[in-house]
Amino acid sequence: MKTRMELGLPEGEGAHIYCCLQTFYKMSPEFEMVLSRILQLDRNGIIILSNGYPFCRSHLARLHRVIGADNITRVRWIPAVDKPVFLNLVSICDVCLDPFPFGGCNTSYDAFDFNIPVITMPGEYLHGRFTLGLYRKMDLGDCECITTTPEEYAQMAAQ
Repeated sequence: MKTRMELGLPEGEGAHIYCCLQTFYKMSPEFEMVLSRILQLDRNGIIILSNGYPFCRSHLARLHRVIGADNITRVRWIPAVDKPVFLNLVSICDVCLDPFPFGGCNTSYDAFDFNIPVITMPGEYLHGRFTLGLYRKMDLGDCECITTTPEEYAQMAAQ
């Protein structure tokens, strides 16, 4: 496993790494607003996003607009990587961000394996409720990482 420094990410007190290593189609405009809010709340935060399936130009333009010129420099794009490198990236993060309303599943399992908290806002449909189900299975159904509003999500992530 490589360190944050070896991966080109900041180390030390106050450096916070948030990961959302999901395919781009799971990114909703509402979730992107939360990414922006997290970066506003945490001036030392870095968000790593997967670019394994490249974002289309219009989506990248929207992300740049929503996150803003000042904060987009704190978003790092990770290309497609093999599973050991992916797990390495998850392991060095402080917080894993479960995109809503689509949600994740496998990445939440991976984060839990490394004791990384996963912030989630369960959706209405099954694909947005896997992380909630995992928390319930671990008898953590009332966990503070399970949020109900976008602002609560951003605040919990940035704590």
